[in-house]
Amino acid sequence: MTRDGSGTVTAVLGACDFTIANWRSNGRSFKDDVGQFTLTENFLTGARVGAGSVLLALAPQGHTDPKVFNHPYCNDGPCAVVRWPLVTASGRPTTSDWVLGKVDGRWDFVGNQRPYRLFVEARLNRKLNVNRDGPAAGHTAHPYFFQDRHESLLRLNFNLSTGDTADVRAVRWTGPGLPAAGVVQVRSQRCGTGDRMVISNQVGSTRVIGGSSHGALQWWTSGSSAEFVLAAEKPNGTVVETPLPANTDTGASFLDFSPVRFDDLTTAVPSWSIYKVEIFRFSSNSDVPDQIVYLGIGAGPENPSAGPSVAWPTLDPAIAEARLKPGASEVMDFASVLNWTVPEGSYVTSGYLFGQNFKTVSNGQDAAASYALRGRVDYLPAAYGDTTATGWRLASPVAGAALSPNTESSGSNPNPRCGTARLPALTSTTSDYREIGIFTRSADRQLRQGIWFWDN
Repeated sequence: MTRDGSGTVTAVLGACDFTIANWRSNGRSFKDDVGQFTLTENFLTGARVGAGSVLLALAPQGHTDPKVFNHPYCNDGPCAVVRWPLVTASGRPTTSDWVLGKVDGRWDFVGNQRPYRLFVEARLNRKLNVNRDGPAAGHTAHPYFFQDRHESLLRLNFNLSTGDTADVRAVRWTGPGLPAAGVVQVRSQRCGTGDRMVISNQVGSTRVIGGSSHGALQWWTSGSSAEFVLAAEKPNGTVVETPLPANTDTGASFLDFSPVRFDDLTTAVPSWSIYKVEIFRFSSNSDVPDQIVYLGIGAGPENPSAGPSVAWPTLDPAIAEARLKPGASEVMDFASVLNWTVPEGSYVTSGYLFGQNFKTVSNGQDAAASYALRGRVDYLPAAYGDTTATGWRLASPVAGAALSPNTESSGSNPNPRCGTARLPALTSTTSDYREIGIFTRSADRQLRQGIWFWDN
């Protein structure tokens, strides 16, 4: 493997270059994906690899609609998803899944070949409220947000940083667990949401619903969520009533929550479920999608009732004391670390420290408005199985609306608080919020997220 002076991988060499030349996954080549984000790290150094097994045999997709993305190998021929088991140097079990297809009469690694970084990802969250005194007086948020809970969700990620995305106006997702009309996402003008589209409505429309712009084609939003919550329970197993979504002429609220509760997610949203993603572009400004991509989910969501039996990681309490209470300062460097304990059978993939607050200011071209400042410090363990991680980046403060020439100066953009990457200090102001999250992955590929939060 070779890298340039900035650390960017320029080539993968020798035995590590084991895929076809045009391998592609989520808009990235092999060197830009596996080379840059796996081979440059020591996550799996010393791991032992077992024999692979076919998880899913795929018949030729046979798409003929010119708008539908056609996999160059899986559309006309068979493909398979193959899983290889691994045991890390620290003894933690994990797995690695790959797409194989027929190339010149033999099976080879082909990747998912998608032109964008987009995926549906199931997560089981455990959220623990560090603010035991409850919300500040006068807070108008739904009481759901202050409760300890296990939460099952689908993360709908259309990443704006990879592929030809500057002309993408909206995306509509349909599939198991989502409202039949479809969940629509557009660009956000909040700082720190530059890497993804966020939920605008769940009625399938790419037009503005409500307000003075009602009926116009929607270009951006002030929202920030890409996670669609399916169900939740308290740690004692009591059902938590999730907020009821509303998107009408009089206002929009709780659009990232399912309007129905699922009794059993393992049957409602089974593993390998297929989702349809319709892509709408500024250049056409049409209600008709310009492109369609079908994708699979992999592991389906767990029921929130599984939460109490999961062996969750335990955060070092000193970290929560220092970073999740009013008075916690901005974090501008990576001197701090995350520490945890994690049970056998799973390992930590990454962690983060997130915060946000709001301020009424002017962007110099429009009336003063409330602008969000969102910041996140990301932490990575040196190897899977480690129980500590150091900070490696401060998430980009760029707003998603700023990443397209069509929206960079529209409405209340640009966000005047996006100038410098930072984690806002935590005060006692009602809108302030912070959380620490630790991601774990089990051998069956279930992704779980332990979250400790402070909400005023």
